[in-house]
Amino acid sequence: MKNLMLLFSALFLFCTYTMQSQNDVNREEPCFQGTNEYTERYVKLKTMYKKMLDSEESKKYMILVRDYMAKAHYAKRNWREEESTVNDWVLNNIEKTGFKDCAEAEAEDYKIVMANWEIMKNNEELYLYLAESLEICPDITSNLVMELTKEYGPDFKF
Repeated sequence: MKNLMLLFSALFLFCTYTMQSQNDVNREEPCFQGTNEYTERYVKLKTMYKKMLDSEESKKYMILVRDYMAKAHYAKRNWREEESTVNDWVLNNIEKTGFKDCAEAEAEDYKIVMANWEIMKNNEELYLYLAESLEICPDITSNLVMELTKEYGPDFKF
């Protein structure tokens, strides 16, 4: 089931990107840091990300991730690592975790996947605008990621 949800997430992002690519406009002016378009897009993306990160669904997601990682006792303790790596480690080392069995670990992981799906679904406009912005201003996310990471710390997920 976890793989199915990851597949749906990937499909959602691919479809979002594809729909946006089909609507691209030929541009003569480059979009780079310092231009009005870059600044406007940067501010809008930051606002949209902050709205998403401050939402109740994002807070619920982060609680689920923290609870899972606390029970996982994963050596690297990095939830940003590839999810499948952490989950595989948990399932292969269940006796070293705080989960009573693999079924409990998988059920909690499923809740995380579903919470993440809910965030993506409810923030489709953000992901469409992000795809559009990356087509027009390819380097727009580098500074945005750094700024939001400073502001949100471990709660920021791009």
